Amino acid sequence: MAGIGNILVVEDDDVIRALLAETLGEEGYSVRSATDRMGMRMALATEPPDLVICDVDLDRGPGTTLIDDLRAADSAAVPLLLMTTNVWTARSLARQGLTFCLLKPFHLDELLASVATHIRPSERCVGSTAPMQ
Repeated sequence: MAGIGNILVVEDDDVIRALLAETLGEEGYSVRSATDRMGMRMALATEPPDLVICDVDLDRGPGTTLIDDLRAADSAAVPLLLMTTNVWTARSLARQGLTFCLLKPFHLDELLASVATHIRPSERCVGSTAPMQ
């Protein structure tokens, strides 16, 4: 069954990555995951997602290089939802126009609300040929 959106989760912490994938999958999203920047690049090249959720501190590199990675993969139009434990990093990214940054730890409801702002379910009923009115 196709999901309501295709999400790429990029997180090096196995527990967090599994929790995000399970939670998003239960909500009906199709979820792929990667553990590092190389895996993210490969996933982007294979099938561009509707949304990338990524840990800013991935591979101990600066979070701004994630944006460069997306642009290099011709995925600049793909929305990026970043996660960080560092308030200063979140503020810095917000100044660069990346206002979608979740501060860890966050509630799963916050994650789902953020995802929903980026991925909107189809306005058609599943199995129906007529648009919803």
